[in-house]
Amino acid sequence: MEQTDSALNRKAALLFLLAALMAAAWIGLNLWAPDLSLAGIPLRLLLILVANGIILYGLWRGLARTAFSPAQRVAAWLAVALILTLWIATTWTLAAQGVFRRGITRNVPALPVAVLLPVLIAPVFLIRSRAVAALLDAVPPSW
Repeated sequence: MEQTDSALNRKAALLFLLAALMAAAWIGLNLWAPDLSLAGIPLRLLLILVANGIILYGLWRGLARTAFSPAQRVAAWLAVALILTLWIATTWTLAAQGVFRRGITRNVPALPVAVLLPVLIAPVFLIRSRAVAALLDAVPPSW
């Protein structure tokens, strides 16, 4: 059954509202209990791992829609998984060492650099990748 534009807009608005409410709840939880952990593992780390698992699952589903061979699919997925894991491990380690805390002696704030640098560098490599182009062509725009 084909959905009308107004039904799709209403669904998108409800999903956005749900995401906004979840973000507000997450911020409230962090303010209320900043050191919350499960079995000694910080809750923030667990949620980061779950979010990355969802991202990597979506990547695998997208790669399944491409014309890649199974070996190419696994290689592309592992490349993205490795880069994502290294980035998260690096930022988590730097945060644990206090690199992102404000200090009088630092001239350049580290947190904006840690957020913006990968966002500025990654597109340079992603734009030139045929695998990324094939993946974007295979994945529906609604994803």
